Amino acid sequence: SRAGIASAGVGLAAFGVLSLWLFGKFLGPQFWKYLAAFGVLFALLGSFLVFLCRDFLTESYRTTGGVWGDGQFRMAYTQMALRQWETSPVWGTGARTFGLYAREFTTRDEDWNGAQEVDPDIAHNDYAQLLGDYGAVGFALGMLLLLAHLGNGLRFLAWYRNVRFERTGDLFSNSLALALGAVSAVCAYVAHTAIDFNLHIPANALMMAAVFGLLANPGFEADGRRHLRIPGLKTALTLAAALGAGWTLWLGWRAAPAELAYQQGVTRTHVADYLGALTPHRRAAELDPAHQPNRMAFGTAYVGLAGEEEIPALATSWREKAIEQFRAAVALNPRDA
Repeated sequence: SRAGIASAGVGLAAFGVLSLWLFGKFLGPQFWKYLAAFGVLFALLGSFLVFLCRDFLTESYRTTGGVWGDGQFRMAYTQMALRQWETSPVWGTGARTFGLYAREFTTRDEDWNGAQEVDPDIAHNDYAQLLGDYGAVGFALGMLLLLAHLGNGLRFLAWYRNVRFERTGDLFSNSLALALGAVSAVCAYVAHTAIDFNLHIPANALMMAAVFGLLANPGFEADGRRHLRIPGLKTALTLAAALGAGWTLWLGWRAAPAELAYQQGVTRTHVADYLGALTPHRRAAELDPAHQPNRMAFGTAYVGLAGEEEIPALATSWREKAIEQFRAAVALNPRDA
């Protein structure tokens, strides 16, 4: 994707700048010789990759209106998220609620993505959606997380360059390699997150959690420095993290049976087994009466039954049951488009 290419460029640029800064000192007079050799190598490799991908890229950009062909709807989504934030500036409106508010904040057809036939679900800008969903408090905590880890990684690189290398002369350090790669990866995601929704994808979020873990403890060695220590803070933060994790797991455990039944019903509806879908949807409604997506899916299963029914009176009965579930869904979430 274009966003992927742009973020890869930012990540590679960060890797290149940091490598020049590190190895300019490590290699001394030989640095320029290595720089020229690797510059030629990367130029050849880059040219070869562009040659391989030229047809795909040309067709992709042609069908999407050019490099920034869909920039208008992305900007519109960002503006919707900012208006969502204005409705609840401190705490936000709640996790993944952007899609419930977006419709209220635009009436122009040109603001919608032509590839979508429904209202937007994600803002395509994680910074704006973080602000809208979690407010100023959540946004500040997110930025603190980012800057603390990125700052610690850069501090480690500076320490390795100015202290560790002077002491050992070691160029082949796993800690250095991991820290350099992790900082570059964060830079790539900092760019990509501004124009897409990568961290709403669980696999990407878990990978970045691992990257942040590397940056939290990149491999500093004792060097006699004094560090700021607040008595009891580490224990308090550890306890708070454990309580938060336990609370999240408890909520997930409570929600899991109804969610499982809901997914079983959806799966049966997808293969047109509408009658078979009713039992799991009914069980999900009993376990969690406030599960709004289940009410929507429950009604959809009844609609499917009505469409297949040949007896008019029975078809009408299925439709009435569908209406009952849809009304319950609307009552649970009036903002649902």
